[in-house]
Formats: sequence, C-alpha cells, structure tokens
Amino acid sequence: MCRAWAPGHTTLFFAVPDKFEKISLMGSIGGGLNFEEGVITEVKHSSNNEIYWNKKSISGKVSLTSIDLFNKRFNLDKKYKVYHSSKIPIGYGLSTSGAGSISTLLALKALNKINVDNMVLFKMAHEAEIIHHTGLGSVVGQVSSGIELRKTQGDPEICDVRKYYEDIEVVLLFFGPLDTSKIITSREKMIDVTNSGIEAVKEASKIEVPTVNDFIKIGNEFTNKCGLLTDRMGIVMKELAKINENKVAMAMIGETLVILPQNKTKLIDWINNNNYKFIETRIASKTPYILEN
Repeated sequence: MCRAWAPGHTTLFFAVPDKFEKISLMGSIGGGLNFEEGVITEVKHSSNNEIYWNKKSISGKVSLTSIDLFNKRFNLDKKYKVYHSSKIPIGYGLSTSGAGSISTLLALKALNKINVDNMVLFKMAHEAEIIHHTGLGSVVGQVSSGIELRKTQGDPEICDVRKYYEDIEVVLLFFGPLDTSKIITSREKMIDVTNSGIEAVKEASKIEVPTVNDFIKIGNEFTNKCGLLTDRMGIVMKELAKINENKVAMAMIGETLVILPQNKTKLIDWINNNNYKFIETRIASKTPYILEN
C-alpha cells in the first residue's frame, strides 16, 4: 500500500485560443489557485481495478484511465484498489479528477518502485483529463503550487506557467456540481469563454506579482462576462455583498464560490445561518507528493 497527496485547485479564468490534435499541446491558458485541502489517495494491489471516493465505490473513469496509461508506459499488467479521500466534493470546480489522477499516479510509482521523474506522471494525468473532458489546465495548475498563471496551452512540461505564492486563508462555499465536459465541448459556450478569458489573462499578465485578491477580482469580472455565472451564484454573491464580502469569485467549473474573507467570524455565522456547506482552507505551498506510510 502506498499513498500520495495532490492539492484541490480552482481555475478562476481561462481560455482555449487554439485547437490542437496532439494531446500534449491541448489545454487552456488561465489563472487559478491551489488549496491545502486536496485529495489523499491510497493504492493497493488487487485482482480487479476498483475506485473509491470517501469509502464509496465510484466509476472513477479518470483514475482508471490513469492506471491504464501507467501500465502501458511501464509495460505492466496489474490491477489496483484506489481509495481517494477528501473534504472536497466531486464536480464542484475544484479539480478533484485532476487531484485524484495525480495522486493515483504518484502512489502507483511508489507501490511499483519505479524510478521515473514525476513530470512523466504529470503528463499522464493531463492526458487522462483531456481524454474525459474533465479539465483543460487543472493538472498544470496543480503541479505548480500556490497561485498560477498559465500563459500558453499544453501539458505540464510544455505550458509556460508563472508561479506565485501568498499564505492566505480562503473559504470555499459549495452549492452544486456542473458538468465540465458539456461546457468545454460546447463550441458556442467556449467562444464567449475564450474571448473573455484572453482578456483576463492579459490583465493578469500586466501585474508583476499578482495576489489572490487580484485573481479573485479578475475571476469575478471574467465570470460576469463569459456567460458561466449561474443565477444561483449571482444571487448568493449579491447576498454576500450585503455583509461586505465582496472578494468573491465562482470556481471554474462548478457552483462553488471562492471567498477571501473580510470578516471571517461574521461570514461563518452567515453561512451557518443559511445552512450552506463550506470548508476553510489555505493556499497550498507544496506541489503533489508521496506520503510516508
């Protein structure tokens, strides 16, 4: 048995300027945040491939594809039980599929005692996400740590990523999942997203050392322009403004709000009074890694 960790992550603004046939060139430009609250994955040898999320059996298509890519790359024919655990819900724009894939591959590396640079595994995780349309730039962000600005498309080895760090607390407010694959495969939706996202990346690029606050602000502007803001998120953001919580952006792509608390006690009281689900976390300073057993 071996275990590994990868951060939760959200993209706050993104664009897909060019289309490519080669998976290593595919991806998005954009900006995002990595969170200390992530996914821990435990992997064991088994007679069948089985994927679990917080002890419940799931289809786990991205994790299964990660296993297939790993076996093919290292000429193996093995099966595994994969146990993902996290406080982050699936489908809420917090890159659980990317975190699950990355941590699975790192744990497989340790379990099989394979000596290979982690970048080889990160490229596999990117490929698994592209195959299933569960993300475009999440993996690139998640292997960067902190605050990341993806200036070019492509996998983690190719993408031009600017990395920054700010030790700051955020609150993640959960409402509901959105189907990422339907959005990123929709030509109409992606035209608006890309037009707005290119402008957002240009704005972020002008800032010498961007902060979480900068990215929240740019993300908020992007969401209002690109057509992905849901009615429910719009209403809740207006309610938050009434208690002076204006540093808020929607996670891409899910009904989750990323909040930079201005008065955390008052905010948490408001959340609890409304019976909303949330977690408190911080910006992650570490890249994905194998855990000691």
